[in-house]
Amino acid sequence: MDGPGGNLPRRRAGDSNSPQNPSPIRDWQRNTWYGPVPQDTNPFEEPDEAPELLELRSDNVRQKSGDFWQEQTGYISQNRISEKTKGKSKHAKKKNEWKLSRMLGKAILASLILMIGTGLVLFFGVYRVRNIQVAGSSRISADDIISLSGIRKGDSILTLDEKNISEKLISGARRKAKETGNQTYYELQFRYLERQMPNTVVISVREREPVCWVNLRGIYYVLDRDRMILWETENKDETPKKMVLVKGLEDKTGARAGQIMELKSGVQQRLFENLFLEMKSLMTGDGVPCIDLIQEVNMSSSYSSTASYTVQLTTWPDEEGNVYVVNLGNCVDSPDEEQQMIHRKLRSFLLIWDKLHYLSENERAAIEKRIKHRINGGSIDVTAPEQPHYSPDLE
Repeated sequence: MDGPGGNLPRRRAGDSNSPQNPSPIRDWQRNTWYGPVPQDTNPFEEPDEAPELLELRSDNVRQKSGDFWQEQTGYISQNRISEKTKGKSKHAKKKNEWKLSRMLGKAILASLILMIGTGLVLFFGVYRVRNIQVAGSSRISADDIISLSGIRKGDSILTLDEKNISEKLISGARRKAKETGNQTYYELQFRYLERQMPNTVVISVREREPVCWVNLRGIYYVLDRDRMILWETENKDETPKKMVLVKGLEDKTGARAGQIMELKSGVQQRLFENLFLEMKSLMTGDGVPCIDLIQEVNMSSSYSSTASYTVQLTTWPDEEGNVYVVNLGNCVDSPDEEQQMIHRKLRSFLLIWDKLHYLSENERAAIEKRIKHRINGGSIDVTAPEQPHYSPDLE
């Protein structure tokens, strides 16, 4: 390094102006340069060439301890400052993270306590059954249905099990029918349970509608259109006075009241259901259901084969006392076409019925002149529904 003299030759400590008069200067001093103080060195570090100076220093200087060497003096080495700052930074970061996690944990705990408290209040205080209603019943009282369902005021509205209530209702209705002899309870059928928050429950039911009765082995059974046995009796005087009598059914097992009657032939089972479905839905010109016209249905197997069933209907006497026998012929077809075929045949029968019963005097006279007989009942053949045929009852 150049000395303060600019272009002057380099000089070291101990050099004199005259080489003949050297000064007694130690070697380590001769290695010291004039010029700016080095930036990356510590002025308090003693050179290794002067161990005697280190002995003169105090322990604080050698060990760099004491207030003088603390951070605020500005004399701590950059490495020590960096390490200390880094240590304090890590500690502060961990402390902040711990505080943040503790605050987050407290917030989550408070939210859970609030949610649990709210749920307990709603469960035990608000969502309780206070009002029970019944929809769809006519012959069975609402109080009986509520009692049979097992629902009680004060029950939790959230924990009501619809399947369990349905089973209780149906089994309870059958038991009560046996105990009281009132077979109307067999007609009871569960539909669904409706919850009207926060405290109202609606039990929706329907009462199965009797559509026919059968006589099997001396026992009279009343069935709905699903072949459910609504009630049974061995007394003929207790049989329905205005209901369809079905003949030709062959049951598989001795079913009892409250059970579905299983037939030996699956084809006959399907035929039974389709026939009564259509008789319930179709009506005459003045709105009378087809089933109300029918006194008897005979669905016997033809040719001793379960693949073919002829169906014959017998009507109730009309206002003039006339009875009609309606021949539907074979009504067994593929499952997809069978109902449509029965529909067409019954529709054709009702058209003939309307023509025979809603005629003016002139129309009646014209028909009787053409058939050369008065209209007094007879037979209606709708085996071919597009070409129905009426034959009067010849006296």
